[in-house]
Amino acid sequence: MADEQEQALLASLRVQYPEVEKAFRDIETWYAARSMDGEIRVPALHKEKLLAVISSPVDSKTESKPLLAKEAILRKQLKKWQWAAAAALIVCIASAVTGIYYYQQYRATRQSFLSLLLEQQTARNQDLIQQTRLQELTAQVTQLTDTAVQKIVLSGVKGKEENRVTLFWNRRTSELMLLSNRLPQAPVGKQYQLWAIVNGKPQNAGLLQNCNEFCYLSTNSNAQAFAITLEKTGGSEEPTLTEMLVLGQVKS
Repeated sequence: MADEQEQALLASLRVQYPEVEKAFRDIETWYAARSMDGEIRVPALHKEKLLAVISSPVDSKTESKPLLAKEAILRKQLKKWQWAAAAALIVCIASAVTGIYYYQQYRATRQSFLSLLLEQQTARNQDLIQQTRLQELTAQVTQLTDTAVQKIVLSGVKGKEENRVTLFWNRRTSELMLLSNRLPQAPVGKQYQLWAIVNGKPQNAGLLQNCNEFCYLSTNSNAQAFAITLEKTGGSEEPTLTEMLVLGQVKS
């Protein structure tokens, strides 16, 4: 009767070696066939086979050769997959880098193009401004050199002597060109208004607005004097005499 250690060894050998398992199965078959006869002797042939398998030394080199061959194949396949993965990764990185490069080039080109368009538009606007300015200066020179134009100086009234306005009045066309020499900025909610004095009565000659250099107005050709008052925004029908800043007479 085998002890526990021997039984464990036999179970291990049955798992590891198919020859041991086959011999053990043959013995079980034989034992089953003979058990009815009461004979329990193991046939010498099977016993010798079993003992030979158990006692024969295991050739580790022989057993390991198939494993080494499989391992070599697996390593070779793994290396191929590693090279394939590395190549795919390189292609992805190269594609990404190329895409980023061309995108940056596109952005730089687009930015340069937009900057060029902006410069051209700015230059065109500046040219239009200069042309407009030249036309205004030409018109101003024409008006100032016209023999029908009369220069009228409006001086500050008492207590406001620092104010000064110059009018260039074309009596033939009744056009006025007003130059604000020294006139303070109108307060919020207030606006300057020009009055033409005709036969001692003030007539509205227009509101002063956007007078960076000159204001262009039109008035009665029979005016004997001009004055400017500070009125509420939008002007007034009658001048506020206490808000008069400048006054000037027209020379006959």
